[in-house]
Amino acid sequence: MAKFFNLSDIDLQKISPNQLGQLLIEAKQAYYTTAQPIMSDHTYDTLENILRQKAPHHRLFSTIGNSNFKTGWPKKKHSMPMGSQNKATNYRDMIHYFELKKIPPQTTFVVQPKCDGISLELIYKQGQLDKAITRGDGRAGDLITQNVVKMKNCQTRLNQKFTGSIRCEIVVTYQDFQKIKQDYSNPRNAASGISQRLDSQLSQFCTLIAVDIYSSQLDFKTETDKITYLKQLKIPTVESHPANSFASIEKIYQNYLKKRSTHPFDIDGLVVKINNIQLQQKLGSLHQHPKHQIAYKFPPETKQTQILDIDWTVGPMGRITPVAKVEPVQISGAIINYISLANYQLVKQQQVNIGDIVQISRRGDVIPHLEKVVNKLKLGHVTIPQKCPSCHQSLIFEDKNSYCPNLNQCPAQILGSLRLFCQNLEIKGLSEQTIKKLYQQKLVKLPGDFYKLQISDIQNLDGLGKKSATNIINQIQAKRKLSLSQVFHASVIPNFSLARIKQITSAGYQTPSKIINIAIPQLQAIDGIQQTLATKIHQAIQLRRSFIQSILDQVQIKKTSRKKQSLKNLNFCITGQLDTPRSQDKKLIEAHGGKLLSAVSKNLSYLVSNSTTSNSAKFKKAQQLNIPIINQKQLINMINH
Repeated sequence: MAKFFNLSDIDLQKISPNQLGQLLIEAKQAYYTTAQPIMSDHTYDTLENILRQKAPHHRLFSTIGNSNFKTGWPKKKHSMPMGSQNKATNYRDMIHYFELKKIPPQTTFVVQPKCDGISLELIYKQGQLDKAITRGDGRAGDLITQNVVKMKNCQTRLNQKFTGSIRCEIVVTYQDFQKIKQDYSNPRNAASGISQRLDSQLSQFCTLIAVDIYSSQLDFKTETDKITYLKQLKIPTVESHPANSFASIEKIYQNYLKKRSTHPFDIDGLVVKINNIQLQQKLGSLHQHPKHQIAYKFPPETKQTQILDIDWTVGPMGRITPVAKVEPVQISGAIINYISLANYQLVKQQQVNIGDIVQISRRGDVIPHLEKVVNKLKLGHVTIPQKCPSCHQSLIFEDKNSYCPNLNQCPAQILGSLRLFCQNLEIKGLSEQTIKKLYQQKLVKLPGDFYKLQISDIQNLDGLGKKSATNIINQIQAKRKLSLSQVFHASVIPNFSLARIKQITSAGYQTPSKIINIAIPQLQAIDGIQQTLATKIHQAIQLRRSFIQSILDQVQIKKTSRKKQSLKNLNFCITGQLDTPRSQDKKLIEAHGGKLLSAVSKNLSYLVSNSTTSNSAKFKKAQQLNIPIINQKQLINMINH
């Protein structure tokens, strides 16, 4: 079973943008193609916001999901927009979102419950159902028509010769879930898993709820018109409520919040849409998120339970995390046995102790979270360890966290670092348990030892068998040629992210020896590296010498070609869709010495846009500041000049 990631599992200070982006892509793959997501919506949204801050042009933001995920189903392009909503978690944020759009004062809205299901496009031709396509990446999805025709509310023939698309949510009602709950953890996972089944089994337990409609032959003026027309087609639709103010939206929100538990299927908030279609079109969308609507999310469900024990775990970089074992309690369809207590400071602040009665929630309806201590069996908080639970080294306390400084000798840190080596090089198939057994049998002590493994070393571990063992060995051996950045990234060096490694290599330190022997003053001379960080990086590299050398002894460094720096000292910003993904444009600009910025300012050299009449804020500001606006072809000409 794939690891389920909580926010506390991820070292946000150490993880690089590429690592974080890859993790989110894997989360999307699990979300769209399996019944077992690897993180909650709340965790995903939080990490996505962090990635947007670190790398605003990451390829993740130009797609929704990934159209290349292997699901076993043929892929088809969408004919209607299939983006996802921006999100707000409180009344103030919801108001602020629409205020930023500078909508007219008398704007009216349509408010609908947000179905916690799987998005689907139904394509009709002359009233006949032609195709049913999952959302996928927003541009293309899986063609699952054979499953959809068996679902409740699916109409293969309409009462009018409608040609166009209807967007639906696939949900499993609470009543139907009771009949299949032995196979799935909750209704949303059931909807995801059943819709993707290649044998079409259990499709009859899924229900379609229409939420939108599109046709080039019909001219809808409002969202209300769309719902009215869907009802004329006799298609069951989501409940819709008119609202003429933010206060009326909040009233509807509070009403649904009260009756959420009695709703026939899972809803996790409201969708608030501007009613006027012309205003919607004027606002447009950004990264496939329509600007005219927002998901106004519900707060997490909470329940009370008792803390039975508290364990202190050691992360791969030495951070100590307290984890509470609780009396099992069911929240939002899942049994909760453990909750993360984040750090020792939270334990002290909330006076958490074994035996306490606590109120817990599932943030985003998945991640277990301590809300508060309700009642105490013992006064004070649990004893906070002063020594590492794994190696018994005295801990270091910094800010709200405690750390084990024994980086190269602590078993827990060594195992965590070996796991990250495999993760950073994308070596699949080696579970934590397998790595642990290899370490215990002294077959792997350093990352370079993985390259020495034979099929016979692992084929009998965890029941892998010869075929799986062969695949793993082949994957390891495929990583014999690495770039300089890959070597140091795979060495799992504290405070030395992949982005920072690339920055140092770009500054001229392009051999292993130069990086290993880099001095603190040399680090400080690099843009953005102050003395404190320079000292930490220098110390960490020295501590990791054995890790680094073990890899260097087994691999060949790939030579990187030096590209012409035709964009040196130039700053670029992109608005709108270009002919290539934003991540590819970023790499191209940076490879030739330029820098890609996320916003327009007086420091910008060029704005890149394939539109000459864009209404985007970036386009208008560039015009105001008299910044040259070029198209993608002109950018390529600058590079090749």
